[in-house]
Amino acid sequence: MAEKLDQQLIEHYLTKGSEDAFRKLVDRYLPLVHSVAFRVTANSEAASDVAQKVFCKLVQRAAHLPSDQPLTAWLHRVAHNVSVDYVRSEVRRQRRERVAAEITMVNTENAQWHQITPIIDQAINSLVKEDRAVVLLRFYENRSYSEIAGVLGISGDAARMKANRALEKLRIILGRHHITTSSSLLALALSANAITTPPVNLASTIINGSVSAAHTSIPFLTNFTLMTKPQILALAACLISTSVIGFQQYRVSSLQSENEILRKASQQTPAFQVAQVAQVQKAGPTLKRKAPEKTVVASLKKNDIISALEEIFSSGL
Repeated sequence: MAEKLDQQLIEHYLTKGSEDAFRKLVDRYLPLVHSVAFRVTANSEAASDVAQKVFCKLVQRAAHLPSDQPLTAWLHRVAHNVSVDYVRSEVRRQRRERVAAEITMVNTENAQWHQITPIIDQAINSLVKEDRAVVLLRFYENRSYSEIAGVLGISGDAARMKANRALEKLRIILGRHHITTSSSLLALALSANAITTPPVNLASTIINGSVSAAHTSIPFLTNFTLMTKPQILALAACLISTSVIGFQQYRVSSLQSENEILRKASQQTPAFQVAQVAQVQKAGPTLKRKAPEKTVVASLKKNDIISALEEIFSSGL
């Protein structure tokens, strides 16, 4: 009986364009179509859109509806198919929007990073010790919050809170330099750009240069550490002897100067000789005072220095 009534309504709509006949069909089957659509889309507005499309299809295909199945079955199948297509198209739309948002975000991050690049490290260095450590561990070394917690001896939640607070402090510091940003954008910019890949051969260049500089700048230290105990003791004895000989040579030079003054004075008149002798006697203490003190090495006894070197050897040089 219901199927015959549906067929009559459809024929009346097709032959006479009766809106009343179509309204009766909608009132009869809208609950079915909307229920199917809502279960598939899980959204009331989406279900309404689907129902609109289903009844549009009914109008378009009214003359070609299958005669071997009731209108209920046809509407159920169409409602389900349209609902599935709607969900798929919505997923694709959301994906496109997400990609577009990510591209926009990347562009924003790049622009943000170029803006803060000149002062970001200065700003990080101005943070207090713990905040600076959290920022560097999180965004320069890409450490997880649990790893940061292990390094700082705190809980994971505390590490997360410290990171958020440090970012906010960093944002405020950048604001003082007229750079406006958010903590989330700052976190994304740091994560993506804080560490860049250095040139391929730079590490080898640094290693070779550093090793060469070390060999050039400390050859004596290198040779000294390779010397045997007897060699070091012999070197110490030579240094002591050189210091003593140098001091003795200075004293000989001083005595020769005094003798030269006395010799010249002996060739002058008696009065002049008396004056020159007085001058030498007066200058003698001054020369002695100006004589350099013996160096520490020279003033030490040879046996004392050798004993000190032996003590260094025994401590594991």
